[in-house]
Amino acid sequence: MGATVAERQRLMVIDGHALTFRAFHAMANANLRTSSGEPTYAVFGFLQIMLTNISEYRPHYVAVTFDVGRTFRDDMYAEYKAGRTETPAEFHPQLDRIKQALDALCIPIYTADGYEADDVIGTLARQATAQQIETLILTGDTDTLQLVDDYVKVLLANPYTKRTTASVYGEAEVLERYDGLRPDQLADLRGLKGDPSDNIPGVKGIGEKGAITLLNEFGTVENLYDHLDEVPNRYRKHLDGQREQALFSKQLSIIVCDAPVTLDIDAARLGGYNRATVIELFQSLEFGKSLVDKLPTSAGAADVQALPVVNAKLEPVATTGQPASFATELPAGSSFQMALFDLPPAEVPVAAVAAPTNPNLGTYRTATTAADLDDLILELNSAPGFAFDVESTGLSPLTDTLVGLSLSTRPGTGWYIPVGHVAGEQLPRQEVFNRLRPYFTDPHKPKYAHNAKFDMELLQEVGIPVQGLVFDVLLAAKLLGHQRSGLKELGFYELRLPEPMTEIEELIGRGAKQTTFDQVPIERAAPYAAADADVTLRLVAHFQQRLQDEPHSRAIFEQLEMPLIPILIAMESAGIGINLDYMHELNERLSNRIAELEKEIYGHAGQEFNINSGVQLNEILFDKLGLPTDGLKKHAARPASR
Repeated sequence: MGATVAERQRLMVIDGHALTFRAFHAMANANLRTSSGEPTYAVFGFLQIMLTNISEYRPHYVAVTFDVGRTFRDDMYAEYKAGRTETPAEFHPQLDRIKQALDALCIPIYTADGYEADDVIGTLARQATAQQIETLILTGDTDTLQLVDDYVKVLLANPYTKRTTASVYGEAEVLERYDGLRPDQLADLRGLKGDPSDNIPGVKGIGEKGAITLLNEFGTVENLYDHLDEVPNRYRKHLDGQREQALFSKQLSIIVCDAPVTLDIDAARLGGYNRATVIELFQSLEFGKSLVDKLPTSAGAADVQALPVVNAKLEPVATTGQPASFATELPAGSSFQMALFDLPPAEVPVAAVAAPTNPNLGTYRTATTAADLDDLILELNSAPGFAFDVESTGLSPLTDTLVGLSLSTRPGTGWYIPVGHVAGEQLPRQEVFNRLRPYFTDPHKPKYAHNAKFDMELLQEVGIPVQGLVFDVLLAAKLLGHQRSGLKELGFYELRLPEPMTEIEELIGRGAKQTTFDQVPIERAAPYAAADADVTLRLVAHFQQRLQDEPHSRAIFEQLEMPLIPILIAMESAGIGINLDYMHELNERLSNRIAELEKEIYGHAGQEFNINSGVQLNEILFDKLGLPTDGLKKHAARPASR
């Protein structure tokens, strides 16, 4: 007795070459590269496709297949796949990186000399079926639809719509797509109509529609030719004399399911990888949080096995109301987004993906009592300097409200002092400001920040004018050519943090449901805010060394950029004075002049309107405005138009 649908576990088999080529071409315009110039766009696209669909369909096992060169089909037919363009030079290095990433994720790769990836896929699927494990084939190639049966489904991209989605094909979906043909008839279909992409000849004169009509009546190529005398003449005249070519084309199209590979289902179990190793690889490739967030759980095989299995139609879990699709979130700094990779974020159960990143990167404290504040003051007294950051209700420092301050005096440590949360234990705002003001205003105690102007303007609004700022991490990063200059990105890439830092959206939400930082519980806000100050301090040492190596940038930083910060703050705080009386007088003068011009122009309205009179009106207007009229006169000789 076979396993019921609800009892089945799932193997996802990924068509490696198909997805790599798809990502390579779809992401080419994005031109993602590391700072050293290494191309990574295909690597990013492949991993995004794979990880997105792993998180959405939650397989228990994952394997990837690749082509390895000449196959038995090339021996059968020298022109097989002839005419394909030569593989671009940047493809193979990225393919090697993809295989490196799969190795880091402990996802096995299957290949077979003399066979295509499709044959390996078919073989693995049949071996999984023998173990009552259902298979989901992730590909962009319709050839694999012939493998579909009760245990095998295909997740196939639909690249020709405005919003490119991926559809799950079972037997019913194949029947619908091919107007009644079963999966086991698709090799016959290619035998008749051929396949230009693989240079399979088929029968000249028979297209897809005709081939489907014939196969719906006769079933197979063999039976069709056995009853050729019953075929309507409009098809028979093309079929006659091409039986061997049709059968040969069909044979080329059949995916074999006995390639010399053996599925090791335990090795394919998802989740048994070293997360730190994968993150280090992503950092070296300069991939950020968008991919890290999609990493499958590394909690162990038992946890993965406990995941519920979705129904036989393989619908994605917890859908967002949109079709399942391949997607990507391009790294910061990229303006390109391909429709193929357009996918709304799915609300996937926590067990299916990596735990949310909220790492305590150091030892952090929250100052909510007088004793806590005393400890912080003692630390500030002995510290040579400190990094600081502020949290507010918005992004306008001159109008929004200060919610809390964070400080760090030593790398790996940090404080958060809440003063404006709507709930939770907090010290009186003014008490905090009075105790901390001497340290912020001391010009002899060095201070460090990221985007210091924003923080300093907020502090100035509450009566704490900061003096002694010596380093702004954001300005240093910009001067040194970093496209990614956000604090979270700099921490992840430059410091090689073990996990990405928590993003603000994880605390306040996104879109219509987004709230403000004062609504965030203090126990969640504290590690987030303290980490900002801590990482800022760590980055100071990192960028100080970088600036030492670039004297020209260092001179600009020290002599121009840093001294300009307090000047800009003073200018923005003072604002721009407007002489309202003069502006009102100017408005009245201009309004009167416009009225005069309109009266003069529309005085010509009684003339017959043609090109010449239109030019005359334009000449009047141009003349009144003091503009040259030479360009208008050359049109005056043209006949009037209606």
